[in-house]
Amino acid sequence: MKLLKQFFIIRKNKTRNDNTATVFAPIVIGGVRKEFSLKRNVHVDQWSVEKSMAIGSSRDNKELNMYIDIVRLKLFEIYRELAITDKVISCQIIADKFLDVDTDRRPMFLEVFKYPPPMN
Repeated sequence: MKLLKQFFIIRKNKTRNDNTATVFAPIVIGGVRKEFSLKRNVHVDQWSVEKSMAIGSSRDNKELNMYIDIVRLKLFEIYRELAITDKVISCQIIADKFLDVDTDRRPMFLEVFKYPPPMN
């Protein structure tokens, strides 16, 4: 069975003007890495790399840490479900299930023949 490694990071080199950075959730299985954004921001000075969490007692940081815990549990739950049912386990599958991407859905008749794509 492949082991799931999960942690949370910020990109300090991609900070906004207000010195905040987006939190990302990389997952690694068998040396393959997939990363997605949590769409949450944290002040760069209030991020602990060692703990993969926000530090401080502000309401925003507490809410972010609770959200990170929920994401961590949900990712592990998806991993466990795949392992119990003897399904293929990969970073892409776990990320798709977490982000609720329906990879099994077949395109509908009109979607197949929709050409040219709509112009914006």
